Formats: sequence, structure tokens, C-alpha cells
Amino acid sequence: MSLRVCIVSLNAYPAVDPASGAAVGGIETGAWTIARGLAAQPDVDVHFVVRHTAGIKNRIVDGVHIEPIVERLRHVRRSVSEAVEACGGFPGFRIRRWSPALIWQLPLLALARPFHRRRPLEETLTSLLNRIDADVFLTLGNSGVSAFVMQAAAQRNRQGVLWFQANTDIDDAVFAEHLPTTDTLNEYGESRAALRNAVDHASALIAQTQWQHDQILKQTGRQPTIIRNPIDLTGWDTTPRTASRDHGNGSTSQSGTVLWIGRFDRFHKRPHLCLDVARRCPEVNFTLVINRGDPDVESEIRDSQLSNVRLVDYVPRDQMPRWIREAGLFLSTGDPGFEGFPNVLLEAAASGTPIASLNDFDGFLHRSGCGESAGGDVSNLAEIVRRLLVDQPSWEQCSQRGQEFVRSHHSIDRIVESLRGILMDRPLHGEPQVPPETCSQ
Repeated sequence: MSLRVCIVSLNAYPAVDPASGAAVGGIETGAWTIARGLAAQPDVDVHFVVRHTAGIKNRIVDGVHIEPIVERLRHVRRSVSEAVEACGGFPGFRIRRWSPALIWQLPLLALARPFHRRRPLEETLTSLLNRIDADVFLTLGNSGVSAFVMQAAAQRNRQGVLWFQANTDIDDAVFAEHLPTTDTLNEYGESRAALRNAVDHASALIAQTQWQHDQILKQTGRQPTIIRNPIDLTGWDTTPRTASRDHGNGSTSQSGTVLWIGRFDRFHKRPHLCLDVARRCPEVNFTLVINRGDPDVESEIRDSQLSNVRLVDYVPRDQMPRWIREAGLFLSTGDPGFEGFPNVLLEAAASGTPIASLNDFDGFLHRSGCGESAGGDVSNLAEIVRRLLVDQPSWEQCSQRGQEFVRSHHSIDRIVESLRGILMDRPLHGEPQVPPETCSQ
């Protein structure tokens, strides 16, 4: 029996085409990994819905049918919205943060408005989904878009599968709202009413961690499946490493740079805490690959000017394996209250790069042995960084265990096998499922 799957991940085009020159997050990377893994199955047909600022010539990539929504001025609109806010009176807006680009961006948007009616995203997405003859619609992460897709699937009597990512997808406030009369926004600007709507309309729920599983069961009475995050090891150097191995750039893993990857924010990736660790370890070099986010946080981080910290605005997705592989350690300061499970931990472990993390996520560090958690203590985290960089036996043990664990428990083949069981089942809306977990506790 063949299976037709439509995965909606609007911001994932940079994962499909790293040459597009845009940053890509863990959710989008995971969605593309799943799409390619499913498309490799002989009886699965995969359509992948993304948006881009230009037409896409290559519409089939690695067996996946790319379904684009073209928003030519999207980047301009986003840039302007971050710098300008609407207000009453003339000229109808107030500049919050000046940028020379506003000199051409504002006139461009003003000129485009009278001649081109901007179709609402929901309208464009509806038209596209109606053209895709899919048995199953899948979204990674709970959002307003996920709510729309789940509702559209239910209206067409098709299966809608919601795969939770951030823990805020299902925090207590999502289920405390008295819908639809009241609503609030979470820290990512998503309507909690929409998040609840997505859960209510999904026919199947997937949790990536045990905490998410327990939270969904408590709040909804529905039993989700636990499928932990996948990684496609193709393109990653998974050969064993030693602490004295020269990487060809004059450094070794034992004395190399500590790598941090995230974005400018105060509550999720928390780059301020990375700088705090760097201040406590002045003898260690830190590299932060840091994407756009809160402009105020960006100014603060750039003004810090620590001599042992280097900021890198962008690394193409296809070059990230080399960056992670050549790092001495990977540092995580993410907040488990917001993140579900960061994909980058799998990438570091697969590369044989030990992990020093402020907190453990889903017990991954404990179960895999790929690094150490500081239990939320920044001073303890700094000590872990110092020790792992000079303790060769511990470094090599973390490196080896991480690679073995990811290969055994998170490879894309293993995850796709588990996911197929859900997608092929095609349950009625709201029908409880109790399939086995994909990974031992």
C-alpha cells in the first residue's frame, strides 16, 4: 500500500538548498531530514511545503516534491517590521531602530502595495494544500500554521499528525485558555488559542521527549507516541576521534574552540550565559554562530567585546558538519523550559564532539554519556568546560559514547521505521494510540 505524505515546514527551504544563503533552525532541519528519510522508502510519496522569496527551479530534491509558496518581499517586510512600528497620525509609523536599508525598503513596500494585493498566507496555503492529494499532513512544532494545517486535514477527512518540538507547544497556559473568548501570546509570539486548536484537530500526536508525552497525556487524556529526534548521518564525519587529533587548522580537539550555536534572545538559547562562561574561562576560545533575533540582545552581545569570543553571523548548512567536527567542545545554554530537544546535540554527538550543557535535555547526556550537564549552575558549567578540554580520557570517552549512541538510537532509518507505523495506521480523529517508544529510557 502506497502512502502520500505532505510535510508543511514553511521556513525550511534553506535546509533544502543551503546555497539560498539563509540561516535554518533545528525544527526545519528535522523536517527536511524526515522528508528525505520517508522519500527514500519505495512506497512513500512526499511533498514538502516551504516558502521562498523567488521561484524554485529544482522541484524534486532527493526524491521529495518541493511545493513552494513565493513571497518575494518577505525578507524586506520582516526587516522593516523589526525596525518600524505602526502608530497613529502622519506618517503612520515610528522608527524604533534606524537602518540605512530603510531608505529603500520603505519606498519599495509603499510602491508595491497599490499594485499587488498581498494574499493572506492562509489563503495561499489553502490553495496549495487543496492541490496536493495527500493521505497524511504532518507538521513539526506547534504554531498558527500547524493549527491551520491540522484543521485543513480534518476538514478533508485526512490524517493530521502534529509532532511537538518546543516545550512551550504544550505548556499549561495552552490548555488553561477558555477558548475562543480569551487568548494570549507565548514567548515566540504564537497564539495559545491556535496552539490548542492544533492539538484539538490533530488525529495523531507525537512527542519528542518523555516530558512532552506526560504533559500531553495529563492535559488531553490522549496517548502520544514518543519518537525522538532523527539525524541523517550522511554528510557527517562519524569516524572515531582522539583528543590529540590535528584538524588541519593548527588546533586540536583538546585545545580547540568551544562552539555555541543559537540566536539572539533572552529566554531560549540565552547567549548571555555563554558569555558568562567565557568570562570565567578567559584562557579558552569561544565561537558563537549566532542568528538574528532580538535586536536589543544583539546590541548587548556585540558590545560585550570579550577578547576570547568570536561572533559568526552565518554558516551555510552544508558547512556546519565541519564546524562542529573541528570544535573542541559544544556548549549548550538552552532553557529546557522552552526547548524540547535541540537537534544540534545529536549533530555534536554524531561528530564525536563532547557536549558541555547547562542542563540535560530528556536525559540525553546521562543516557548517552556524550557529555556532562551542569545542573543549571553556570559556574559548574565553566568548570566542566575547563576539565573536558584538558582531561583526555574523559574527552575521548564522551566522544566515543556519543557517536555510538546516536548511531544506535537516532539514525534516520530507525526513526522512519517508527514514523511509518503511525502514518500507515491513519486513525480516526481523536482515536488514542499506544504504540511502543522508539528509544529505550
